[in-house]
Amino acid sequence: MGGLNERFAKARFKNATPSGFPSNELAFADLIAGKVDAQVADSTSAVYLAAKDPRVVVMNSQNVFDPVYVAILVRREDQTLLNYINIWLDQIEMEGILAKIRDKWLPGYPPAAWPGERR
Repeated sequence: MGGLNERFAKARFKNATPSGFPSNELAFADLIAGKVDAQVADSTSAVYLAAKDPRVVVMNSQNVFDPVYVAILVRREDQTLLNYINIWLDQIEMEGILAKIRDKWLPGYPPAAWPGERR
């Protein structure tokens, strides 16, 4: 309730009646139980949930409404940690480790792309 998923559903689905949930877990439980027709979720968690539970399916990940880019927040004054995280992410991407992690947890999810770039 009051989060991005609810705001998205209310803004995009004019002929639907969105239900608010205090957590994504409760929304998912109602989807499985057939109490709701669909659940709005960020694309990463949707692919993950569909891979974990054969009772649900996610729309084609190449056609998501809005791509969700995950970010890591650090305190502004902690430039050392920010540099470490950025270098680490670049390194595991170049070494193919990030792709292996993505394939394990998000099978079929499209490769990473810069915002606005489709792959």
